[in-house]
Amino acid sequence: MSSQKIHQKIQAIQAWTQENVILASTQKKQFAQWCNDLTTTLERASQTPLKIGFIGGTGVGKSTIINRLAEAEISVSHSERPYTDKVVLYYYQNEIPQLKYDSSHLIHCKHERENISHLILFDFPDYDSHIAEHQTMVQDISKQLDLIVWVASPEKYADQAMIQMMSHLLQSSKNYCFILNKTDQLQIDEISQIIGHWHILLRQANILDVPIFAISALNDYDKTFHNFQEWLFRKRNEHELKEIKRANIENQIKHKAQEIQQQVDCQQIAHVINDLNQQKKHLNTFKKMRQKDILERISSDAQTSIYQYLSRQSHFVWPVGIAFGLIGSLRQAPINPQTVPSSHDNDALFLTTIDNAIAQIQKKSTFPDSKPSLLTTYRQFIDRYKDPNQVVPFLGKIGWAQSTYFWVKQWLVICIPVFLCLIYLSGIHQLESIESIGISTLIGGCFRIIIKLFQSEGLIAMMSLLFIELFLSMQMASAWHKKLGRKSQEFYHTLSNHVSEQLMLTLYETIQPLIDWAEQAELDCENLKTII
Repeated sequence: MSSQKIHQKIQAIQAWTQENVILASTQKKQFAQWCNDLTTTLERASQTPLKIGFIGGTGVGKSTIINRLAEAEISVSHSERPYTDKVVLYYYQNEIPQLKYDSSHLIHCKHERENISHLILFDFPDYDSHIAEHQTMVQDISKQLDLIVWVASPEKYADQAMIQMMSHLLQSSKNYCFILNKTDQLQIDEISQIIGHWHILLRQANILDVPIFAISALNDYDKTFHNFQEWLFRKRNEHELKEIKRANIENQIKHKAQEIQQQVDCQQIAHVINDLNQQKKHLNTFKKMRQKDILERISSDAQTSIYQYLSRQSHFVWPVGIAFGLIGSLRQAPINPQTVPSSHDNDALFLTTIDNAIAQIQKKSTFPDSKPSLLTTYRQFIDRYKDPNQVVPFLGKIGWAQSTYFWVKQWLVICIPVFLCLIYLSGIHQLESIESIGISTLIGGCFRIIIKLFQSEGLIAMMSLLFIELFLSMQMASAWHKKLGRKSQEFYHTLSNHVSEQLMLTLYETIQPLIDWAEQAELDCENLKTII
């Protein structure tokens, strides 16, 4: 992969890690720093010394090799047990190694050999040491190496611990070199057999075409050791240095992509979306169950309240008003106080079940820290709509034309019988003889009416008028009572639908951020696959 393509891939990963919703802010900062470090490494590929590390198991002779290469005893060697407990750095005196590690675990050895001033050699503790810190030290510091020389002995070349250690490191296998040390203990055919077998084992681990040097670090006349030394000390040109860095960076990107995929379980996120949508369907079931009687959750006598609200909007002439009030009190249905609390308990149980299911879903992925509660949202909604000011705007009003017509009708029905009764009491035969109507005529008519009221004829007329007015008032009040009953029923259903819709919207808004997050996370997963 060319430097330009590696730059593009690093930039794509950096953009993804900053824009996705899956990773936490601390992880995003770590990935941003990692991308910046890779970019710096790639840009300075030919400007920094080549870092070469010697890694091997207990007693394979790493320190002996380092000492011979340094032509001095810079690392203490021991044949039976792990002896090196720090990382030994061997570098040119004018060079200052830039390492991100605790300096107390490092031993610095400077030299004046200009022919290898372009190299920094590392001698690591044994990766199979009984001291757990040694293995951690190898894994942490080796991340900063360019080339790795794996050292083994005839007894340990097939050790699976070496293969396992390779899987944890970030260097490309193209930048591996293998040393079979202590060959002075073997016959020539045994060396060939071991090297052949070692190639097979490495091929099984997908490590191909790597150099293997069979040496004896204690034999000063070993030509293979001199060949290895020439390969190691050779000053590589700019192109070779960039190829080494590019191969390592490409492998680091591969490892980092695998790390991201492990942190981001895309398949799990798809399951999470399905689970959340399933809970949303359960809420739809809840809506269907509660749409007809949702107002009873708010008020135990919601329909009566609506009826009373409409009654207060009606304008009555006082006889009709008295009759309407009497009919309303006689026809008012009793309320069952046990209905609402038990319904609230059922709602709480249903929503608690959904809340628990959502809590379990949140454990499956790296959701935001929010913990939505449908039950709490439901209770807050019910408490808010108990305020009449929240409900009245949605009730509607009696039409102006209907109200005016009813008011005029009342006056006509009340006044016409009264008018006819007055005419009768004033004397119908007197009307024909009156030529003009004046004050004296009206006063005379009033006296005649008053006089007749104290006669049997007048009393019968008045009693008839009262019965007629009472009958007509009761008829009008009953008709208006039925009309308001139908209208309150209509408003009840309308308001039930409205409140039910508002409740569902409120409940949906509670879990919608989780669904939005999961859908965005799924989209981030697709983008990640494209980048990788």
